[in-house]
Amino acid sequence: MRQPENVLVIPFIKKGDELKVAVFYRRHSDYCQFVAGGLEDQESHLHAARREFFEETGQLRVIRILPLKIEAFIPKEEFVDFQDRPDIEAVHAVAFGFQLATPEFILSKEHYKVEWIPASEAAERLTFEFDREALRELLTRI
Repeated sequence: MRQPENVLVIPFIKKGDELKVAVFYRRHSDYCQFVAGGLEDQESHLHAARREFFEETGQLRVIRILPLKIEAFIPKEEFVDFQDRPDIEAVHAVAFGFQLATPEFILSKEHYKVEWIPASEAAERLTFEFDREALRELLTRI
């Protein structure tokens, strides 16, 4: 059963002073976001982040995982799985930065496109505030 917990993963590549992040475009909406998904059963945040990252990108090779300090409580109405659950008011979300060596992905069917863009341009494209706030923290930490 899905927990009322969510993870966000910001894939990034750093070469010298240049930092690029991967933004994903959802197939059945106009959302632009980072990798995101929920925790299953008794899964930890880190395990869920690794699983979601692999499911959405096909990528297993991560150079470094950077747990971010940011967290949020997102209204349950933003999640289809919890709209009919009176026992849940919000979904707790945490974030990670995943540093990669190469930009190759095998996209899942939930996304129709991924773009590697300079981190400085990503905030204006991202749909969700939590993604933008996590990106701001990542930029201060690397």
